[in-house]
Amino acid sequence: MKLKQEQWVATRLLKALPFSHAICCIFYGCVFLICCSLSLIALTCHIVACNVEQLAPWLDS
Repeated sequence: MKLKQEQWVATRLLKALPFSHAICCIFYGCVFLICCSLSLIALTCHIVACNVEQLAPWLDS
């Protein structure tokens, strides 16, 4: 009886594995995309700020 129960638990875990793996991939994928987006936004703001500082004397004249 115990062997049957262990087999049942093992098959349940194996069936749940691809599903939980997919959830992990989606979760970490979203985190990765958010981090990339934030760093791209920060980089863009930095470049724009530097360009504005360089253009400021030209805009005044």
